[in-house]
Amino acid sequence: MRTAIPITSRPLDLIYFAFFPALYPPSLTHSKHFVWFKTFLAIEALFQLPVFVLGARGLWRDARSIYVLLLVYGASTTTTTLPAQTITDQVISVTSSQRLLLLSSYIPFFVIPLVMTVDMASRLSKLVTTGIDAADDKKSS
Repeated sequence: MRTAIPITSRPLDLIYFAFFPALYPPSLTHSKHFVWFKTFLAIEALFQLPVFVLGARGLWRDARSIYVLLLVYGASTTTTTLPAQTITDQVISVTSSQRLLLLSSYIPFFVIPLVMTVDMASRLSKLVTTGIDAADDKKSS
């Protein structure tokens, strides 16, 4: 069995771990005027919220089995965050400087899940390649 590496020695995992609790308070304050937006809120409540609990636990324990779920989580969160941020002008009347401040405050809520998606895909690709190589080695011996 593999020994868990402390989360403090895994900088990206530590960022993801710290990101999970920060994500949900802002996401619950969005306007509910758009039907598609209500769907995104349902996705957050029924999928993303439970997954962030499982993801944080998996990251804390250095469990590689959580990578698939975090890949899906990152892609889902990125997908729901971007459209929600692009409708700012349609929901509220803001000045250019207010819009810039609002959008810049949401950059981490888009970028971190996007990085998580790419990172988890890379980690999974390496694990799959290692598994395929091990299976090929076993067949040839």
